[in-house]
Amino acid sequence: MPRPLIEPEIDDLDSDEIESEQTPRQRQFQRRLDARLQAAEAQKQLARAIEKNARYMFCSTIIAGVITVLAAATIALEVLGVFPPGAH
Repeated sequence: MPRPLIEPEIDDLDSDEIESEQTPRQRQFQRRLDARLQAAEAQKQLARAIEKNARYMFCSTIIAGVITVLAAATIALEVLGVFPPGAH
């Protein structure tokens, strides 16, 4: 779900009053500043998602390793059970 646009908090002036008092250059600067703030927020969200995915992958790798060791132990026990040492 996209986040709402970031609006800077400026005392008690409403946006119409602010717009009327700003020059075109100031409005352009404000739009750029707003865009940068939104980009920074998007980067934070991306970093959180990457971190969550990394934790998931780490846990998956640990579980896969444990299952592999258990499978190898099971195979080894099965082979030793069917072919005991020195039974050739």
